Amino acid sequence: MKNKLVILVFTTILIMLCALTSIAATSATVNTDSTSGYRGETIKVTASLAKSVTVGSGAVSLTYDKNVMELVKGEWEIDDTTLSTFEVSSGKGAFAYMSGEKISGDLFTATFKIKSDAKFGDYTVKMTVQLKDGSNEDINVTNKNGEVTVKCKHKYDDWTSTGDTSHSRTCSVCKEKDTEKHDYDNACDTTCNTCGHTRKTTHSYSTKYSFDSTSHWYECSVCKDKKDVSAHTPGPEATEDNPQVCTTCGYVIKEALAHVHKPEDAWSSDEDSHWHNCTTCDGKTDIADHVYDNDCDEDCNICGHKRTVTHMYSEVWLFNKTEHWHVCLLCGAADTPVAHTQGADTCPDCGFEFVDAGENTPPPATESPATNPPATSEPKQEDTGFSFISMLIGFAIGAAISAVTAIIIVKKKR
Repeated sequence: MKNKLVILVFTTILIMLCALTSIAATSATVNTDSTSGYRGETIKVTASLAKSVTVGSGAVSLTYDKNVMELVKGEWEIDDTTLSTFEVSSGKGAFAYMSGEKISGDLFTATFKIKSDAKFGDYTVKMTVQLKDGSNEDINVTNKNGEVTVKCKHKYDDWTSTGDTSHSRTCSVCKEKDTEKHDYDNACDTTCNTCGHTRKTTHSYSTKYSFDSTSHWYECSVCKDKKDVSAHTPGPEATEDNPQVCTTCGYVIKEALAHVHKPEDAWSSDEDSHWHNCTTCDGKTDIADHVYDNDCDEDCNICGHKRTVTHMYSEVWLFNKTEHWHVCLLCGAADTPVAHTQGADTCPDCGFEFVDAGENTPPPATESPATNPPATSEPKQEDTGFSFISMLIGFAIGAAISAVTAIIIVKKKR
């Protein structure tokens, strides 16, 4: 009984070791790519490792349809090998390293030429790769086949309608049929742009008029097609208040005329300007600033507007035999004349001298008379000019006497 138990345990351990050895064995996946080409073209098919693996040696064997393709050459895509061979006639090759090398990526490339009479279609290319590791133990390799598609350089005939929905054409080389749906510019287009197939459509016309400067119409909202196109029907001529419009669609043919003011005869004014009011609207015409003769003019020369002014009177008196007054330095207007105040010899207000000869004597030399007032506003003056001239003569005589006296005094000193 005891011996049987030992045998059972030992057998179980052997089975487990075998299982672990199988699990630990190196594996690799080789993918052969797919490509396509035309008759007479040269193509390449490459086998690649899906992930890196340590390899000591390897071999490849090609299987393909020899009625379709001709093998031109085969090349290993790995470096620094001790041995690297490939025979086109057999479609087989091998490589080897001195010891295990870690390789990855492209492994082998086969070059084919597609035969000129090859049938169009898809063909399998099988690259069977065998690998051994650095200890010359087999590596479990999964080989995935590639595919070569022989294409036709199509020579199609014209498109032909195959019904209300599509059209087709046929290649004269491979007899392949190409089918597509009809194509239109929009939902209202009646003719297929490719094959010329015609169909019936229904426009979606607006219920409102579209228009330009000469005509109006109803327009399709999908394709902009026009129907019922006609010239505008002019309504009454345009006036100042109303434009001229088309009686059918409402298009404004001519805008309302610009308003023509009709000014009142009388001027209107404010403190700064004057104008004519329009008799038919609130507009104003002929607007302009007031115009005066001078700074003291009270009445505008154009509209007669009156303003309040303040004269700048001189402090110097002007006078005649009976009265005296001041004049404005801005406009020359005289203020209200005042009668002389009787004194012994002179008027105490203005300095007028009362003399028997009735002539005016000018005021003291420290004062200077102002400009005479305008004739329209000046009180009557009888002797003002005489008094002013007399004053000037007096100044001249006094100056001469003073000069002579100074000369005599100088000579005496000498």
